[in-house]
Amino acid sequence: MMDYVFYFNWVLLIIFQILIIYDFYRFSHNKRAINNLISLSILIVVYAFLMYLLLRMRENITIASFILPLWLLVLNISILCLFLIVLISTFASILYKKYFDTSETRIHSFILKKQNKIRNASKLKRDSLRKLNHALLFCAMLVFFIVFGLLLKPFPEFFNFVFNSESNSLYLFSNFIVKTIDVESFLINLGGLRSIFYIFFYIFLLLMLFNEISRKSKLYKCPFNFLANMVLSEEEIKEYGSYLYFAVGHIFASLFCPPIILYAILGMSTISDLASSQVGIRFGRYKIQWNSQKSWEGTIAGTLVCFLLCFLISGPIWSSIFTILFFIIDISTGDPIDVSDNLLIPFTGTLIYIIMSAFLTISCDSLFLALI
Repeated sequence: MMDYVFYFNWVLLIIFQILIIYDFYRFSHNKRAINNLISLSILIVVYAFLMYLLLRMRENITIASFILPLWLLVLNISILCLFLIVLISTFASILYKKYFDTSETRIHSFILKKQNKIRNASKLKRDSLRKLNHALLFCAMLVFFIVFGLLLKPFPEFFNFVFNSESNSLYLFSNFIVKTIDVESFLINLGGLRSIFYIFFYIFLLLMLFNEISRKSKLYKCPFNFLANMVLSEEEIKEYGSYLYFAVGHIFASLFCPPIILYAILGMSTISDLASSQVGIRFGRYKIQWNSQKSWEGTIAGTLVCFLLCFLISGPIWSSIFTILFFIIDISTGDPIDVSDNLLIPFTGTLIYIIMSAFLTISCDSLFLALI
């Protein structure tokens, strides 16, 4: 790749990411200061490392001639597509308000009817709708793991490279930053699937950011604003949706955790959290004294699901660690700690993995991969 083409793309990416971070800060809600501070820190770390990684990719001729252009192509196309979606949606919204925005139109009546129906639905149903997309993401990754695993099973060396489940992230990233290891060694140690998941969650995060920033903006619109306004409560509409914090937390996890650990953390924040809230709403009678939003029945159910799920995915040791973490977060978030568990679970889970893998050798005995 020619130098001027690379640097042109690189500078455009920096400008775009600075604008995204600025808009995230500008539209953030003061009442969720801790959420926004953690999210802002993650965005800066993730974006800064991405730009550094792209620069280092130019050191290796093979990587610079194939992998680097592929990364830039994927990033640029995803950003361009999201921009086009927002521009088309904004233009359509302007035309709609100018010519059709009356209480008599079918579209207007349909939107109001759906919004009122969901907002007046039971707490159980609204909770299911809010967390359905998270559960679907977990299921989609399950299918991806199974299909990809079955295809690579006949090739053990390539399978181990792609599903690399053990790495000292602190050692790997710190040595890469200070240039003790080259970019080729870094990418090999990172593992193929980890790079794929990182790019996926990068695009997923951009989609959530575009949706939330356009939802709060008076000028720009996104087609998913309609769905968000139906699911979110009146109080939540003033803030960022929990799905944005979910995306921020998991791009952090996708960068610093190997695929199996990432999938275990994803299971904690989707299936375990869903089990906790659903059981709590249906059967919760004994409220946690210091956290009236949660019940012991829901917390115990979520904790059991967390242990079983993580045991299958990441083995007994990591499942025990993540189960303790889930229990502490579940009884603490909301009150007394006003932080979204969609952000706190992947964020703290990743930090614990980074710290423990740096000082201890903990095997990841995945029954899930063994079954594949």
